[in-house]
Amino acid sequence: MKNGTVLLDQIEEAIDKLGGKEVLDAWLRGEKNVIVEDANQSLFDKHGRRITKGLSSDVGEYFIDIVDHRLNTRGWGYSGCIRDYGLEQPKLERDGDYSYRIRRLTKCLSIGKKITPGHFRAETRRLLTLIKNNPKIANIVNGVWLPIILPRLTTDNLSEALDQYSIAVNKSYLKTFSGKKYYGFRTNKLKNKVSVVKGCRHRQLIARMKKGPNIAIHFPNPMAGFSIHADREQMLDLPEGFFLSGMDTPIAMVMYADILAGNKAPALDLAALSGPNHWESLYFKSYSSDLTFGGTAHLKNAYICNSGGLLYLPEDE
Repeated sequence: MKNGTVLLDQIEEAIDKLGGKEVLDAWLRGEKNVIVEDANQSLFDKHGRRITKGLSSDVGEYFIDIVDHRLNTRGWGYSGCIRDYGLEQPKLERDGDYSYRIRRLTKCLSIGKKITPGHFRAETRRLLTLIKNNPKIANIVNGVWLPIILPRLTTDNLSEALDQYSIAVNKSYLKTFSGKKYYGFRTNKLKNKVSVVKGCRHRQLIARMKKGPNIAIHFPNPMAGFSIHADREQMLDLPEGFFLSGMDTPIAMVMYADILAGNKAPALDLAALSGPNHWESLYFKSYSSDLTFGGTAHLKNAYICNSGGLLYLPEDE
């Protein structure tokens, strides 16, 4: 409004946002409804789980009852679900906490350029501030958040890189859980057979990783109970700076095996990547006596014990 008058260009802009004159006419005839929503409406609920709207893929709505700590009545879950598939937030307050995570990574995998604990902590706090200052995404930090250092990617062959990461996961896991076993069923069996799924922004992430090490925040379970197809569909309305997890998941596993590979951890889907076939995806799954790196063809099905992850790595200002 200007001096109580609606300007012509504002009317034209409003019609365009409605979808054009045909939509406007249908609305005026009562054939269509127009819903006005808050542009800052949160994309994550109070638990840090992704809020879904109008997805065509299986989300596993029964899981909502479980994250709200209520036993559902649809017969999908049981009272132990909360306990069996939960993650705990690690202590990340002092430089020493970050130094410990850096050591876990560098003992298993070279990251190239040295990153100090102080810098790691400061950059993590900066990224968290960016998230908390954005009401649309602020709730995601109510879930588990894990600062990670993505090593410089030195190869264009993602299969080769995943083999290296899997070996590093093996080292970290066995150091963390003595007496257990690591089964890398897909290690050294993915030669030239790993590709990036379109629409997951992972190609952008690969490009960032090739330039050097990056500090980012990995969210392991905001899509707890979602199908892999639903994980991928989530990217349609997430703001820039978010990537569907793939190459970052094994790095997080190396740095936080104590968190992500415990008995309570869900299977972590590498939903941004396709395996040997376009209908196969990869995952890490911990059991009471072992950790496996495997593949699944069940991309359409939502499982309460599986979770897709998100990585937060905004462009430098």
